[in-house]
Amino acid sequence: MPHIALLENNSSNLKLMVEALIPAGFEVNGFREVSELLAALGSAHFDAALLDAAGIGAEFTDACSGLREHGVPFIVVVAARGSIDNEQALRQGSAGSLERPLSIRGMINVLHSLSDLSKTWQQSS
Repeated sequence: MPHIALLENNSSNLKLMVEALIPAGFEVNGFREVSELLAALGSAHFDAALLDAAGIGAEFTDACSGLREHGVPFIVVVAARGSIDNEQALRQGSAGSLERPLSIRGMINVLHSLSDLSKTWQQSS
């Protein structure tokens, strides 16, 4: 079962995303704060992560750095007119981005692919 870190500062959205991912076969840890995610990286293994760029603000770079340092591939959710766009996400090491509004099926497919890729990398290291 792929283990996913989910960073979303909106508690309603976080709950909806967790409720969509668990039945799709994921183990999910949801975080509302970057500091919570960074603390968890030191004690848990994640196969992939999904970061919602809206509301993260200046801590976006810290979240991306922490995930990169722990070898966790991640995708960033961006708004069409948000302060963080696809290019900025890619420069921070993101494997890509998903644009709002999110397709639940698309999110699930991307996270399955990303976690499969992560497991392949780990086996070859």
